[in-house]
Amino acid sequence: MRDSQILLGFYGESLASSLDFSMKLALNGLPVALFTQAPSASTVEKFRLKDEWNQNQLFGRIGALGLLGNSAQMSPEEMEEKLPEVLEDISDLNAGFFQYVTDYALHAEPSHGSIGHAIDLAYEFYPSNFIPLLMAAPSENCLSVFGCLFKKEKGNYQMLKKDANTASNSDVQAILAKQTYRPVKLFDVFSLEIKDNANWVESFRDLHTESGEFILFDILKEEHLQEVGKLVCELKKQGTQLLAGSSGMAEAICAYFQHSGKLMKPSPPASPGPVDTLVAVVERGENFPQAQLDWCAQQDRYKIFEINPANKEEQIAQALAQKGKNIIFVLENGSKDFPHLFYGKTFRSFLENLDFGRVFISPNGGAIERLSKMDVQAMETLYPLGYGLPICLLHSTRDIFNNKQLVIGDISSQKEDFIERIRIGK
Repeated sequence: MRDSQILLGFYGESLASSLDFSMKLALNGLPVALFTQAPSASTVEKFRLKDEWNQNQLFGRIGALGLLGNSAQMSPEEMEEKLPEVLEDISDLNAGFFQYVTDYALHAEPSHGSIGHAIDLAYEFYPSNFIPLLMAAPSENCLSVFGCLFKKEKGNYQMLKKDANTASNSDVQAILAKQTYRPVKLFDVFSLEIKDNANWVESFRDLHTESGEFILFDILKEEHLQEVGKLVCELKKQGTQLLAGSSGMAEAICAYFQHSGKLMKPSPPASPGPVDTLVAVVERGENFPQAQLDWCAQQDRYKIFEINPANKEEQIAQALAQKGKNIIFVLENGSKDFPHLFYGKTFRSFLENLDFGRVFISPNGGAIERLSKMDVQAMETLYPLGYGLPICLLHSTRDIFNNKQLVIGDISSQKEDFIERIRIGK
């Protein structure tokens, strides 16, 4: 890889999928920045990573860039209104590949988060002979067998569901049939197990008969990732190749370039370690981390403050008076604008008067808006704590946030001591 080459650009449909994809790229030796707005070519050229572990790759330059998105919550009509401009901006960067990044569980209904419709829109900017689709992610204990997704739960693999209240969304071909007229062909585990390279490629060419169709890849084990990466990279035509799916695709592409000697997988990053003072902001709403807050409430080193528009000044003054404590603000949702506005002057003024080491934010939606209030331009991933929950280093025009560590995301499904794990960086 040349120093200035952007191998991969991507758009993440959600906060968790964007951060997970970024972390997987970094862990596999492809330095990445996750932007909150589509960067210009000059911004990309000047951009340099800050963390020493990331700087060791490509002399501090980025080999991949992503855009934090929220299309998982969009209807097809909203996608048509908002995605084309973003997709066009990223296409101007002429990356080798562009991926529409999803969680490893698809939205079963076409009413929102339709990957089929999103790819139909992306295809206008990234016309490709075929569209590789890889939903499985072995590193997240998610496999694909005969086009169906299985997730390891309590030691056993079960058909994947988005959540306990939805019908199974395991059958990827059946789901996409509801979302797009684009054909979806399956390159199954038997085809992946063909050891003779000529027969393996021939098997693919027999399968691939229509331009612009999806080719869905099964993944039953880690070794299959390199095989998929090899096929995708070696059959790539001129221009930017369109990809779709989970972070498993990032691992597949990187595995191929590592095997070919064009990319070196680094040693795992060291934890940034514990901080003396963690500042957490938790918004009430869906996926509220009640168990994690209850755990913190029993620890003397944490102080929790309920914040609303009427008492914010009083509560913040009390929080500043706490010495040697970790501060958790719980934002009430009585006013729909209050959580968003809190991250502006109110939050900045508080942090300017506090010697803090790390920030955690549990947003009730609106992660992009929260980060924009903090004037965050980009994030680089430092260390994984859980799925879609890495410790990140901020690039911000505000000194109070620039070069600071942040964890942002939903922790309601994590262990009850997870906020403490964020503080100690473990």
